Amino acid sequence: KKLLEYDDVLNEQRNFIYSERDKILAADDLIERIIENTNALIDNAYEDANGDASRFAEDFQRLFSIRPPEGMENNRENLRKYMENNLREKESKVGKEGFNAFIRFIYLKNIDKRWVDHLDALEDLREAASLMSYAQKNPLVEYKNTASDAFDEMIESITEAVCRTVNAVRISLQPRPQRPAG
Repeated sequence: KKLLEYDDVLNEQRNFIYSERDKILAADDLIERIIENTNALIDNAYEDANGDASRFAEDFQRLFSIRPPEGMENNRENLRKYMENNLREKESKVGKEGFNAFIRFIYLKNIDKRWVDHLDALEDLREAASLMSYAQKNPLVEYKNTASDAFDEMIESITEAVCRTVNAVRISLQPRPQRPAG
């Protein structure tokens, strides 16, 4: 029975991950998800900086691997618009389908890698949980709490990594080579 309770935690997380993967595979407008997540990351960084423009600029650069444009260091709304325009411009360069495929690839790569790492961490956590009883703690409760925190961190790291990559990528179109006539 105890093993099933440990597996329930993993199954719940697995169902969420596979549900998100399915949504990403089916979505044909992932740019909207990126814009929404980018805005949320900007808002969180802005609130965390608590009015400190230099701290906000540092957090922004850490999040997106780009510096905020001159004069926008402490203007959240203009920065949100700037980032959305940047994403829309990239989409217009490569086309909606191509950009969506790129975002999908970045999402799936990040989800798959971090999920495998998370599974390894949960396996280690399950082994360590048995030692919790020596510390007068309920191993299952400790496992559930720690696994939940680790899962939340994983989801956050996926969101940040995908937004960072998609926002920071530079797109330059090369002319297609001409084939010799004949």
